[in-house]
Amino acid sequence: MGQILENPLSEMFDLDVVKSRRQVRGAEEEDQQSAFGVGGNMAVMCVVWNNYYMRSGWNCLLASVCLWDFLVLVLCLPVILLNQLSDRRILPDITCRMVPYMEVVSLGLSSFTLCVLGIDRFHAATSSAASDSSDRSCDAGRVERCKSVLLKLLFVWLTALLLASPELFLWESSPLTLIGGRLVDTCIITTSSPLTLLLPDSLHSLLLRYHQARLWWCFGCYFLLPVLFTILCQMASRNVSPSSTQKSPLRHHDDTGSNQRRALERQRNGALLCVCVVYALCTGPEYVTNIALTTAHIIVTPEMASMLTLLHHFLLFLKAALSPLLLLCLCKVSNTAFFVSAVLSATVSLGESRNCDVFLED
Repeated sequence: MGQILENPLSEMFDLDVVKSRRQVRGAEEEDQQSAFGVGGNMAVMCVVWNNYYMRSGWNCLLASVCLWDFLVLVLCLPVILLNQLSDRRILPDITCRMVPYMEVVSLGLSSFTLCVLGIDRFHAATSSAASDSSDRSCDAGRVERCKSVLLKLLFVWLTALLLASPELFLWESSPLTLIGGRLVDTCIITTSSPLTLLLPDSLHSLLLRYHQARLWWCFGCYFLLPVLFTILCQMASRNVSPSSTQKSPLRHHDDTGSNQRRALERQRNGALLCVCVVYALCTGPEYVTNIALTTAHIIVTPEMASMLTLLHHFLLFLKAALSPLLLLCLCKVSNTAFFVSAVLSATVSLGESRNCDVFLED
């Protein structure tokens, strides 16, 4: 961090009033995001958990991402809101490490899930050309073996958790910093935090290399990799799928089944592409800003740095809130299952309440 300079205009204008209004406005927007995000993520998790035929690798991976986004919105958003409104942090020694770690894990889960789902879409397009019975292939696509689903989940989760582990050692809370005439709790990145003393020399050298290449590593692993991988898999799938429909004439029943499967594949491809676009739009500005400031050697003021950090948090929370809503809106199967689960839960709760009323009357 650069040297902290006071704003010379703070003595001429009442900047505290302007900042307080911006803080309240930002807090209201983040509260709305939290409500939509928590509801959407819980809806996707409930749909996958309550419907046996939706427990495929595709749906379980998306539900696992929604689970972590749910935790990010529940645990990290209140910390950011409290810091923005009161300039103080809850348990600064813990939250200064927890919030960056959970955010990087969220990026890793989304990134590697997009890569795995891109491979799944390409495999589905190529396997449909070699399948003779479309009904059996459609059923196999819906219900996968438990071992296959667990292997995909373990790969994505372990990779995301492991690659984000250096964030726990780099971040620490700093003393109260004077920003805009106010004392604010801040978090800084340093290679001399108390936790780094617990590492052996080999891991400490890896941590130093990660710190030096952190910007470019995150840009390549959490932005370029999922975006390029999704685009390439989409292009490869579209080149394979037209040829698979012109090989041999099928019976009417098989033709109907293959058309239904192609419609399902198109829905999944469209949903995957929309999720990738939202992911790129919400994570891209942070990397573009950081790369521009680093390459141009621009020194920003502490006020501007705090605003950019708040914007990056806002975009990450927006990604966590929009992704499940896109899945519920674009996938007809998920949408139908969600409304069926809602109706069934409402019916069950209504039946339980009636039974309670009868019991009380008796």
